[in-house]
Amino acid sequence: MLRPAILRLGQASMLATRAPFKSQVRHLEFPYRGMITARPGLQRRADALMGFFWFWILWHTWHSPEDILGHFPWPRAEEWSDEELGIPPLDEDD
Repeated sequence: MLRPAILRLGQASMLATRAPFKSQVRHLEFPYRGMITARPGLQRRADALMGFFWFWILWHTWHSPEDILGHFPWPRAEEWSDEELGIPPLDEDD
């Protein structure tokens, strides 16, 4: 999968270093403010990889949420006193 891309890169650098024949010159156009279109096979592989990535994230978020939320019990706000919250007593005169 990666080997043809490496070979193509190597061939492109070889073409630039020696005197080119007319049949070997490649004119690659720079996509200025345009979209780069991928080959359909590469697009399908990228979509499959992205789909697997999101499946992995959502599966593990659903089945083991403690990895994100932590392994401790959540504190109950009803059990906190006014003193712990920093609320002054009501009977205090100013």
